[in-house]
Amino acid sequence: MKAEIIQFPGQVATSVDLSYVCPGTPVDVLVKQSLMIKDPYKKKSLEREAQRFFEKERQQLDSAIELMLRNHYPELRLNTGEDDGYFTIEKAYDKNGTVRESSVKYVMNDPTLPFESLIADMKTFAGLVEKVRIKSEDLRKGKIKSYSVEDLLRVRFLVDNTDVQTLDKIQRNLQQTGELANSLGISFVPGELENYHVNPKPSGYGKYGVMHQTFYIANPGSEPLRAIEVQMMTQEQAFQEMRDGYHRDQKKELQQAA
Repeated sequence: MKAEIIQFPGQVATSVDLSYVCPGTPVDVLVKQSLMIKDPYKKKSLEREAQRFFEKERQQLDSAIELMLRNHYPELRLNTGEDDGYFTIEKAYDKNGTVRESSVKYVMNDPTLPFESLIADMKTFAGLVEKVRIKSEDLRKGKIKSYSVEDLLRVRFLVDNTDVQTLDKIQRNLQQTGELANSLGISFVPGELENYHVNPKPSGYGKYGVMHQTFYIANPGSEPLRAIEVQMMTQEQAFQEMRDGYHRDQKKELQQAA
């Protein structure tokens, strides 16, 4: 799928790559339309239409979660009633204490695992549109040369201590996921690892040492790969992120300063 061209009235056209966001669906076109129109009712209509495609992408996210957990429990199957005892499902909250409707938190019941919990999260259509809008502006101003949206689907591993070395262990375990995926006929391709503990971004994202890696996954019979953003962080890092809100608020300050 080729990148959609996002153009705003009176501005030079810029391109944000949406090829890994719901491949094979018109979500990229809906994003473009949402950026062009101002009528809130029409925007809501587009959001409802996009949600139909997002539901199918949720299946890809569930597959990624299952693969990552089956590294430790080969017999585990999600949504079959056979996962009782492995984990407890809880609600996930944002920094304001509001329930994230598109998120599911799996709290593991096995203290021998290198992680305490993991959160499966999917962006809303409004969140996706806002990200494309910001990145399109950055492209137009020459702040970045290219951008590919790869965090519609996200998995976050949380470690229940401050030992950042444990994050390396989780990352090594994730590399084994490819072998399991191949045995099940699932395409699973690891992207480049970004260790913000070693190389924090100037924007402030990852200033507390987050590790980040994108994997590309496709279930059997679904050829186009879609991106799964995987974050690894300690509970302390997650707390600092929620407290400071640097992922959103600091970026806003930087944009205003520019």
